[in-house]
Amino acid sequence: MVRYRLVTTTAVIALASASFGGIAFAQAATPAATATPAATPPAQVAPAPDAPIDATTVTSLSTDVLAQRGLVTTRDVLEYVPNSVSASFPGIGAGNIDYIRGLGTTSAAPSVGAPVTTSIDGIYLPRQSANNFGFFDITGVDVRRGPQGTTGGANSSGGSFDVNLAEPGDRIAGYFEGGYGSYERREFRGSLNIPFGTDIAIKLSGFYNDDHGYGINSTTGQRNDDSNGAGIRGALRINVTDRLSWNGSVAYLRNDADNFATSDCDPRNPSNCKGRFLTSGLRQGYDTAHPSPFTALGVTGRKAGFGAQDYADTTLATSKFLWAGDGFNVAVITGYADLKQKYAADLTDGRLVPSVATPFPAVAGYTAGGSTTLSDGSTHQFSQEVRLDGKAFGGFLDYVVGAYYSDEDDTTDVADILTTAAAPAPRGNPGVLADRTLRTSTKSTAGYAQVDANVTDAFKLTAGVHYTDERKTLGVSDNRAGCLTCLNTASLVSGGIAVPVNQSTKLWTPRVAASYQLPGVLVFASATRGFTGGGWNTQAIVPQALLPYAASRNWTYEGGVKSDLFDHRLKVGVTGFYIDASNVAVPVTGVDPASGALSYSTASAGMHNYGAEFEATATPFKGLNLFANLGYQHARYRVNGATGADRFGTKAIAQQQADCRTELAAKRVPGAPFVDNAPDCGSGLVAADGSLARPDYTPDYSAAVGGTFDYAIPAAGIILQPGGSVIYRSSFDTGASNASLYTGGVTGGSGITYPANPFGGTLITGSRAKSYVVANAALAMKTDDGNWVLSIECNNCLDRNYVASSLGTVAYLAPPRTWLFHAKRTF
Repeated sequence: MVRYRLVTTTAVIALASASFGGIAFAQAATPAATATPAATPPAQVAPAPDAPIDATTVTSLSTDVLAQRGLVTTRDVLEYVPNSVSASFPGIGAGNIDYIRGLGTTSAAPSVGAPVTTSIDGIYLPRQSANNFGFFDITGVDVRRGPQGTTGGANSSGGSFDVNLAEPGDRIAGYFEGGYGSYERREFRGSLNIPFGTDIAIKLSGFYNDDHGYGINSTTGQRNDDSNGAGIRGALRINVTDRLSWNGSVAYLRNDADNFATSDCDPRNPSNCKGRFLTSGLRQGYDTAHPSPFTALGVTGRKAGFGAQDYADTTLATSKFLWAGDGFNVAVITGYADLKQKYAADLTDGRLVPSVATPFPAVAGYTAGGSTTLSDGSTHQFSQEVRLDGKAFGGFLDYVVGAYYSDEDDTTDVADILTTAAAPAPRGNPGVLADRTLRTSTKSTAGYAQVDANVTDAFKLTAGVHYTDERKTLGVSDNRAGCLTCLNTASLVSGGIAVPVNQSTKLWTPRVAASYQLPGVLVFASATRGFTGGGWNTQAIVPQALLPYAASRNWTYEGGVKSDLFDHRLKVGVTGFYIDASNVAVPVTGVDPASGALSYSTASAGMHNYGAEFEATATPFKGLNLFANLGYQHARYRVNGATGADRFGTKAIAQQQADCRTELAAKRVPGAPFVDNAPDCGSGLVAADGSLARPDYTPDYSAAVGGTFDYAIPAAGIILQPGGSVIYRSSFDTGASNASLYTGGVTGGSGITYPANPFGGTLITGSRAKSYVVANAALAMKTDDGNWVLSIECNNCLDRNYVASSLGTVAYLAPPRTWLFHAKRTF
C-alpha cells in the first residue's frame, strides 16, 4: 500500500495521468492515458525557433511531443532518452528504478538518495518509491543528463527528471476525456480553467481510473498488477501587482498500483501461455474465511492486516512568488511533502527462490507469500528556496544565485516474512525474519551560483558552484517481544565497531563550460561535479548488516554539437561524455542458499563510463514528424586493489575476488547449498566467475525511433494522425551481482551435480535482461479546430516478454501488450 502526501509550493501539481493536465502516480503496467495528437512538429533537441541553442545536455519534450508519442508517465519518457533505463520496483507499482548513464539505484528504502532526482516545478520528491506519475497540467518535461545543482535546488550526480507545470490561464477553457482499454480499464478526466478578470484565475481538475490488472493469480483467483486511482486538484494564480505574482495549488490523489513477479505461462498449468500468471497465496484482502496470515505470526502494527496491494494517498500543494524587477527576477519557492507508503509485497511469487539446486521451484501458493515485505511508512519534507536571476553589465553577464533548505523525516514500520517448505503447503512454515521501526532524518542546506559571461555574441564562458551541507540521522527499534537478534539503535554493531547513526557531508560541486554559437550550430564542452548523499542499508534484517555508506561523487565531462538547420526542419544533437565516479553506492540483493531468504546489502566502488548520444528531430515536409534518439555507453566498476576488510569487517572487493577464485578452484558453486557454496562469488559486486560484475541497468546500446504523420481531409474538417515508435535496448543486467541461472548441470566439490549453473548457457531466470525491441503505435482523428480527438493506441504492440527488473534470481517481466481507446472534448 502506498500513501503519498506531497504539499509543495511552486506552480501547480495536479493529479491524474495522461494527456490532459495533471500529475498522477501511476503504474507502467497499464498506460495512464492516451495521447492527444498535435499537428505541430516536435521540439526536442533545441528550444523554440529563433531561440539560442542551449549548451546543456537535456532532452526537452513539449506537451505536443509527449502526446504524439503517447508518453504519459515518467517511466514512459525515460525509454526515449539515450543511455537511460526505467523500470518498476519489484512489488511497488508507484515507484521507478531510474538510471541515466549507469547512475541510479535499485533501492526504495528510507535514507537512500537517488542519483537521478525527480522534481515538480523545482520541488524535489524525497522518495523513489512513489516517483512514477502521469502528466497533468504540464507544459513539458526536461530530462537532464549529468550532474545538476548550479542553477537551483537539490544536487544530483546522474541527472534529473523535471516536470514543468502549467499555470491557470486568462480565458475560460477546459476539457473532458473518457477512455476504455485492455484489462477492462476505464478512465475519466476533466479540467476547467476560470479567470476572474485579468489578475485572478483558478483551475479545477479531476480524474478516475480503474482496471482489473493483467496478472492472473491461479492460486487466489484474483487479478494483480492493476492500476486504479482517483483525485481532485485546484490551482490559483494571482497577479498581486504588475511585477508580483503568486501561483499555488492543492491536490489530493488516491492510487492503487502493484508490480508482482509474473510468468508468461501459468506455473500451475504450463501449457496455458495466454496471459501473465502468478501463483502467490497472498490475498489482496482478508475476511473470516481468509484471515490475515501475519497476525498469528506476531507481526505488529497495522501492517499485520495488509493484503497484496500497493496503495497511494497523495496530498499536494505548491506555491511560488515571483517578482519581476528591471533586468532581474526573484522567486520564492516553498514546498511541503507528506508521503505515507503502505504495501504488502510477495517478492518471490509464493514459493522458494530459484537456485542451482531448484531452478524451477514447485508451485506452493504460500498464504503468507514466499518472501514477503510489509511496510507502513510516512515521509514529511519541507523545502524552501530563494532564487535570483538576471543580467548585469549591459548583458555581458547572465547570473543565477540562490539558497535552498530541505528538512525530511521518515518513519517506516517494516517486517520481512519468509515461508519455507518445512511444513506442507499452502501454509508452509512462515516465520518473521525482522519486524522493526526505522526513523531517518535528512537536513540539507545549500547555496548555488552560476554566471555566464557573453564574451562575444558567439562565445560564452560559464562558471558555477553548488555548496551542500547535508546531515542524516538514523534510529531503529525492534517491534518484537523477546527478540534474540534485536534490531535496535544500540545493537548496531559490526566487526566489534558501533555503527554510526549520524552522517554529515559538506561538499562543493563546481561546473565550468564553454560554448561557441555559429549560425544554426552550437559547439560546447563542460566539466561538472556531482554527488549523491550517503545513507544506511536500511533494508537489512540483522544488526551487523545495517551498515553506512558514504556519499558518492563524480566528475562528468561532456562535449558536443547541437544544430538547428533548414528553417528549423532538422534539429540534431551529438554529445560525447566521460564519467569518473567514486564511492558509487550499489544496493545488492542476494539469496541465502541455506534458508532461501533474500538478503540486502550495499556495496561501494568506483565507476567510469564513456559514451555518445545522438538526438534528432526532422520535418521533411509539412505534417511528417520524425525522431531518432540513439545512445552508446561503456560502463565498468573500478576497484583499487586493496585487500582485507574495512573496520566493520566487510571484505574489500579485491579480497572478495581473490577468495572467490579460491572457492571456484575447489569446485565450489555460487548459490549451491551448504559445503558446495562459493559465498564470495555471485555476491556483492563480484560475478559468479570471479570477475567484477557489470553495472546494472546499463545497456551498451539504446535507441528510440519513430514519427507521426498528419493527413488533413479539409472536406471533412478532420486530421488523421497515424504514428508509431520502436524502442531498443541491448542486453544488460538488472541485479548488482549479475546473478542468473542457466541450463546445463554443474558438479560441486562434494560430487553433487546440480541441474542449473550460474555461469552460462540458455537463460532460465535471474538478473540478465536479454536485448529487446518494443513497438508502439497509435491512430488518432481530430477535428481541424482541435476541439475533438478520437484515438486508439497500443503499447508493446507485439506483446514482447522481457525482463524489466529482478530480486536475486527472481525475474520481473515488463508489462504485456495494452491498448486504449479514448475520446476527448476541449473547449
